Amino acid sequence: MENKQTKITNVAILLLNFNLPEMTDKLAEQIERNIKFPHKLFLLDNGSEVSKRAKHATHILEKNIGMNGGVQYLWDLVKDDKSFDGYWFLCNDIILDEGRDYLNEMSVLFEKLSQKYNVGSVTTSYHFEGKEQAVPVFMKKRVGGTFRPIVWIEWNAILYSREFMQKFFPQGFGLKTKHAFQDVVSNYVGWKNGYGSFVMDSLPILHLENQTFLKHGGKMINGVFVPDYKGLENMLVSDMDVVVKDFNSKGIDLLTERKHLHKDIDQKGNFEKYLVNGPYKQSLFEKLLIKLKI
Repeated sequence: MENKQTKITNVAILLLNFNLPEMTDKLAEQIERNIKFPHKLFLLDNGSEVSKRAKHATHILEKNIGMNGGVQYLWDLVKDDKSFDGYWFLCNDIILDEGRDYLNEMSVLFEKLSQKYNVGSVTTSYHFEGKEQAVPVFMKKRVGGTFRPIVWIEWNAILYSREFMQKFFPQGFGLKTKHAFQDVVSNYVGWKNGYGSFVMDSLPILHLENQTFLKHGGKMINGVFVPDYKGLENMLVSDMDVVVKDFNSKGIDLLTERKHLHKDIDQKGNFEKYLVNGPYKQSLFEKLLIKLKI
Protein backbone atom coordinates (compact mmCIF):
# COMPACT_ATOMS: atom_id res chain seq x y z
CA MET A 1 0.00 0.00 0.00
CA GLU A 2 1.44 3.40 -0.96
CA ASN A 3 2.09 5.95 1.80
CA LYS A 4 1.18 3.45 4.48
CA GLN A 5 1.61 5.03 7.91
CA THR A 6 3.90 2.93 10.09
CA LYS A 7 4.81 5.44 12.81
CA ILE A 8 3.21 8.04 15.02
CA THR A 9 5.65 10.83 15.89
CA ASN A 10 3.60 13.86 16.98
CA VAL A 11 0.16 13.75 18.59
CA ALA A 12 -2.67 16.22 19.04
CA ILE A 13 -4.31 15.50 22.41
CA LEU A 14 -8.00 16.45 22.29
CA LEU A 15 -9.85 16.96 25.58
CA LEU A 16 -13.19 18.50 26.64
CA ASN A 17 -14.30 20.10 29.88
CA PHE A 18 -17.83 20.87 30.99
CA ASN A 19 -18.17 22.12 34.56
CA LEU A 20 -15.58 19.68 35.97
CA PRO A 21 -12.49 21.88 36.25
CA GLU A 22 -10.81 20.03 39.11
CA MET A 23 -10.99 16.67 37.35
CA THR A 24 -10.08 18.07 33.92
CA ASP A 25 -7.18 20.16 35.21
CA LYS A 26 -5.77 17.22 37.14
CA LEU A 27 -5.74 15.20 33.92
CA ALA A 28 -4.08 18.07 32.04
CA GLU A 29 -1.44 18.23 34.77
CA GLN A 30 -0.91 14.47 34.59
CA ILE A 31 -0.31 14.85 30.87
CA GLU A 32 2.20 17.64 31.52
CA ARG A 33 4.06 15.56 34.13
CA ASN A 34 4.10 12.22 32.38
CA ILE A 35 3.78 12.57 28.62
CA LYS A 36 7.17 13.43 27.15
CA PHE A 37 6.32 12.07 23.71
CA PRO A 38 5.91 14.97 21.21
CA HIS A 39 2.39 16.34 21.56
CA LYS A 40 0.21 19.42 21.85
CA LEU A 41 -2.81 19.62 24.13
CA PHE A 42 -6.05 21.11 22.82
CA LEU A 43 -8.42 21.53 25.78
CA LEU A 44 -11.82 22.93 24.92
CA ASP A 45 -13.93 24.35 27.72
CA ASN A 46 -17.33 23.53 26.31
CA GLY A 47 -19.63 26.23 27.71
CA SER A 48 -18.90 25.76 31.40
CA GLU A 49 -20.13 28.22 33.98
CA VAL A 50 -17.43 30.88 34.38
CA SER A 51 -16.45 29.63 37.85
CA LYS A 52 -16.13 26.06 36.52
CA ARG A 53 -13.91 26.63 33.52
CA ALA A 54 -10.74 24.58 33.27
CA LYS A 55 -7.73 26.74 34.04
CA HIS A 56 -5.68 24.84 31.46
CA ALA A 57 -8.23 25.40 28.68
CA THR A 58 -6.68 26.39 25.37
CA HIS A 59 -10.05 27.24 23.81
CA ILE A 60 -13.29 28.45 25.44
CA LEU A 61 -16.88 28.41 24.21
CA GLU A 62 -19.50 30.55 25.92
CA LYS A 63 -22.29 28.06 25.15
CA ASN A 64 -22.21 24.31 25.45
CA ILE A 65 -22.50 22.46 22.12
CA GLY A 66 -22.64 18.92 23.50
CA MET A 67 -19.99 16.25 23.52
CA ASN A 68 -20.18 15.51 19.81
CA GLY A 69 -20.17 19.19 18.96
CA GLY A 70 -17.12 19.65 21.14
CA VAL A 71 -15.31 16.73 19.52
CA GLN A 72 -16.07 18.21 16.11
CA TYR A 73 -14.82 21.64 17.23
CA LEU A 74 -11.52 20.10 18.36
CA TRP A 75 -11.16 18.08 15.16
CA ASP A 76 -11.65 21.20 13.06
CA LEU A 77 -8.73 22.79 14.94
CA VAL A 78 -6.25 20.06 14.00
CA LYS A 79 -7.47 18.24 10.88
CA ASP A 80 -5.48 20.36 8.42
CA ASP A 81 -2.29 20.53 10.48
CA LYS A 82 0.00 17.98 8.83
CA SER A 83 2.52 18.15 11.66
CA PHE A 84 0.24 15.79 13.60
CA ASP A 85 0.21 12.12 12.60
CA GLY A 86 -1.80 10.92 15.59
CA TYR A 87 -4.86 12.10 17.55
CA TRP A 88 -5.47 11.08 21.16
CA PHE A 89 -9.11 11.69 22.09
CA LEU A 90 -9.50 11.72 25.87
CA CYS A 91 -12.49 11.85 28.19
CA ASN A 92 -11.89 14.08 31.19
CA ASP A 93 -13.11 11.51 33.74
CA ILE A 94 -10.03 9.30 33.51
CA ILE A 95 -6.92 8.99 35.65
CA LEU A 96 -3.58 7.97 34.18
CA ASP A 97 -1.01 5.83 35.96
CA GLU A 98 1.75 8.09 37.22
CA GLY A 99 5.20 7.67 35.75
CA ARG A 100 4.09 6.25 32.41
CA ASP A 101 4.38 7.95 29.05
CA TYR A 102 1.21 6.59 27.50
CA LEU A 103 1.83 8.03 24.05
CA ASN A 104 5.30 6.54 23.88
CA GLU A 105 4.00 3.08 24.77
CA MET A 106 1.04 3.34 22.40
CA SER A 107 3.19 4.59 19.53
CA VAL A 108 5.64 1.71 20.01
CA LEU A 109 2.79 -0.79 19.67
CA PHE A 110 1.40 1.10 16.67
CA GLU A 111 4.75 0.88 14.89
CA LYS A 112 5.12 -2.82 15.73
CA LEU A 113 1.65 -3.72 14.44
CA SER A 114 1.91 -1.45 11.40
CA GLN A 115 4.82 -3.46 10.05
CA LYS A 116 2.27 -6.17 9.25
CA TYR A 117 -1.21 -4.62 9.35
CA ASN A 118 -3.12 -1.42 8.69
CA VAL A 119 -3.84 0.01 12.14
CA GLY A 120 -6.67 2.43 12.71
CA SER A 121 -6.39 2.89 16.46
CA VAL A 122 -4.76 1.80 19.69
CA THR A 123 -6.40 2.28 23.07
CA THR A 124 -5.77 1.67 26.74
CA SER A 125 -7.51 -0.96 28.83
CA TYR A 126 -9.27 -0.21 32.13
CA HIS A 127 -8.32 -0.86 35.70
CA PHE A 128 -11.30 -2.63 37.20
CA GLU A 129 -10.45 -3.39 40.81
CA GLY A 130 -13.48 -2.53 42.94
CA LYS A 131 -15.72 -1.56 40.00
CA GLU A 132 -16.39 -4.79 38.17
CA GLN A 133 -19.95 -3.95 37.14
CA ALA A 134 -19.08 -0.55 35.69
CA VAL A 135 -16.43 -1.72 33.25
CA PRO A 136 -17.23 -3.41 29.92
CA VAL A 137 -15.69 -6.86 30.04
CA PHE A 138 -13.66 -6.51 26.86
CA MET A 139 -12.04 -3.26 28.03
CA LYS A 140 -10.86 -4.76 31.32
CA LYS A 141 -7.13 -5.22 31.53
CA ARG A 142 -6.14 -8.87 31.45
CA VAL A 143 -3.41 -9.67 33.93
CA GLY A 144 -0.27 -10.77 32.12
CA GLY A 145 -1.64 -9.64 28.76
CA THR A 146 0.03 -7.27 26.32
CA PHE A 147 -2.40 -6.30 23.56
CA ARG A 148 -5.30 -7.80 21.61
CA PRO A 149 -7.69 -6.89 18.78
CA ILE A 150 -11.00 -5.40 19.88
CA VAL A 151 -14.39 -4.67 18.33
CA TRP A 152 -16.29 -3.61 21.45
CA ILE A 153 -14.04 -0.63 22.10
CA GLU A 154 -14.94 2.39 24.27
CA TRP A 155 -14.36 6.10 23.70
CA ASN A 156 -12.12 7.23 26.54
CA ALA A 157 -8.48 7.21 25.45
CA ILE A 158 -8.33 6.16 21.79
CA LEU A 159 -5.25 7.06 19.72
CA TYR A 160 -6.10 7.26 16.01
CA SER A 161 -3.57 7.39 13.19
CA ARG A 162 -3.63 10.29 10.76
CA GLU A 163 -3.91 7.87 7.84
CA PHE A 164 -7.07 6.34 9.27
CA MET A 165 -8.78 9.61 10.15
CA GLN A 166 -7.92 11.31 6.88
CA LYS A 167 -9.03 8.30 4.85
CA PHE A 168 -12.37 7.64 6.53
CA PHE A 169 -13.30 10.73 8.60
CA PRO A 170 -11.45 13.71 7.10
CA GLN A 171 -14.22 16.15 8.06
CA GLY A 172 -14.93 14.51 11.43
CA PHE A 173 -17.21 11.69 12.49
CA GLY A 174 -20.32 13.42 11.16
CA LEU A 175 -22.71 11.83 13.61
CA LYS A 176 -26.25 13.10 14.11
CA THR A 177 -26.23 11.95 17.73
CA LYS A 178 -26.10 14.11 20.85
CA HIS A 179 -23.50 12.40 22.95
CA ALA A 180 -21.46 9.54 21.57
CA PHE A 181 -20.85 6.57 19.26
CA GLN A 182 -17.69 7.79 17.55
CA ASP A 183 -16.14 4.61 18.95
CA VAL A 184 -18.82 2.33 17.48
CA VAL A 185 -18.77 3.91 14.03
CA SER A 186 -15.00 4.32 13.67
CA ASN A 187 -14.27 0.82 14.93
CA TYR A 188 -16.81 -0.78 12.61
CA VAL A 189 -15.64 1.21 9.58
CA GLY A 190 -12.05 0.28 10.41
CA TRP A 191 -12.51 -3.47 10.64
CA LYS A 192 -14.73 -3.58 7.56
CA ASN A 193 -12.05 -1.76 5.56
CA GLY A 194 -8.97 -3.59 6.76
CA TYR A 195 -7.90 -1.27 9.61
CA GLY A 196 -7.66 -2.89 13.02
CA SER A 197 -8.22 -1.56 16.55
CA PHE A 198 -6.17 -2.87 19.45
CA VAL A 199 -6.47 -2.55 23.24
CA MET A 200 -3.40 -2.66 25.50
CA ASP A 201 -3.77 -4.86 28.58
CA SER A 202 -0.31 -3.68 29.56
CA LEU A 203 -1.44 -0.02 29.66
CA PRO A 204 -4.58 0.62 31.74
CA ILE A 205 -6.33 3.80 32.87
CA LEU A 206 -8.89 4.30 35.61
CA HIS A 207 -12.20 5.41 34.11
CA LEU A 208 -14.57 7.10 36.55
CA GLU A 209 -17.66 6.65 34.35
CA ASN A 210 -19.65 9.62 33.00
CA GLN A 211 -18.80 12.14 35.71
CA THR A 212 -20.23 15.09 33.75
CA PHE A 213 -23.69 13.54 33.96
CA LEU A 214 -23.31 12.23 37.50
CA LYS A 215 -22.17 15.62 38.85
CA HIS A 216 -24.32 17.99 36.80
CA GLY A 217 -27.22 15.94 35.50
CA GLY A 218 -30.81 17.02 35.19
CA LYS A 219 -30.05 20.66 34.40
CA MET A 220 -30.58 23.11 31.59
CA ILE A 221 -27.24 24.78 30.85
CA ASN A 222 -26.92 27.33 28.05
CA GLY A 223 -30.16 26.02 26.61
CA VAL A 224 -28.86 22.42 26.48
CA PHE A 225 -30.42 19.80 28.74
CA VAL A 226 -27.84 17.68 30.55
CA PRO A 227 -29.72 14.54 31.57
CA ASP A 228 -29.31 12.79 34.88
CA TYR A 229 -27.80 9.31 34.84
CA LYS A 230 -31.06 7.59 33.92
CA GLY A 231 -31.67 10.25 31.31
CA LEU A 232 -28.19 9.57 29.95
CA GLU A 233 -29.09 5.92 29.44
CA ASN A 234 -32.24 6.93 27.57
CA MET A 235 -30.28 9.40 25.45
CA LEU A 236 -27.69 6.77 24.53
CA VAL A 237 -30.44 4.37 23.47
CA SER A 238 -31.94 7.12 21.32
CA ASP A 239 -28.50 7.98 19.87
CA MET A 240 -27.81 4.36 19.02
CA ASP A 241 -31.13 4.22 17.19
CA VAL A 242 -30.01 7.22 15.11
CA VAL A 243 -26.74 5.48 14.20
CA VAL A 244 -28.47 2.19 13.36
CA LYS A 245 -31.02 3.91 11.12
CA ASP A 246 -28.23 5.75 9.31
CA PHE A 247 -26.47 2.46 8.54
CA ASN A 248 -29.77 0.81 7.62
CA SER A 249 -30.29 3.51 5.00
CA LYS A 250 -27.04 2.27 3.44
CA GLY A 251 -28.18 -1.34 3.49
CA ILE A 252 -26.09 -2.29 6.56
CA ASP A 253 -27.48 -4.07 9.63
CA LEU A 254 -24.96 -2.50 12.02
CA LEU A 255 -25.94 -4.31 15.21
CA THR A 256 -25.89 -7.76 13.64
CA GLU A 257 -22.68 -7.11 11.72
CA ARG A 258 -20.95 -5.80 14.86
CA LYS A 259 -22.11 -8.88 16.75
CA HIS A 260 -20.55 -11.06 14.04
CA LEU A 261 -17.28 -9.10 14.13
CA HIS A 262 -17.22 -9.23 17.93
CA LYS A 263 -17.70 -12.99 17.97
CA ASP A 264 -15.05 -13.55 15.32
CA ILE A 265 -12.44 -11.07 16.59
CA ASP A 266 -12.94 -10.42 20.33
CA GLN A 267 -14.02 -13.93 21.27
CA LYS A 268 -12.28 -16.17 18.75
CA GLY A 269 -9.26 -14.03 17.90
CA ASN A 270 -9.77 -14.45 14.15
CA PHE A 271 -8.62 -10.94 13.30
CA GLU A 272 -5.85 -11.36 10.75
CA LYS A 273 -8.17 -12.20 7.88
CA TYR A 274 -9.73 -8.75 8.24
CA LEU A 275 -6.37 -6.96 8.01
CA VAL A 276 -4.37 -8.90 5.41
CA ASN A 277 -4.70 -7.91 1.74
CA GLY A 278 -7.04 -4.98 2.33
CA PRO A 279 -10.77 -5.06 3.10
CA TYR A 280 -12.04 -8.48 4.09
CA LYS A 281 -14.46 -10.09 1.66
CA GLN A 282 -17.24 -11.97 3.42
CA SER A 283 -18.09 -15.40 2.15
CA LEU A 284 -21.65 -16.11 1.07
CA PHE A 285 -21.98 -18.30 4.15
CA GLU A 286 -20.95 -15.44 6.46
CA LYS A 287 -23.35 -13.09 4.71
CA LEU A 288 -26.11 -15.63 5.28
CA LEU A 289 -25.25 -15.91 9.00
CA ILE A 290 -25.42 -12.13 9.33
CA LYS A 291 -28.68 -11.94 7.41
CA LEU A 292 -30.16 -14.61 9.68
CA LYS A 293 -28.74 -12.76 12.74
CA ILE A 294 -26.85 -15.85 13.89
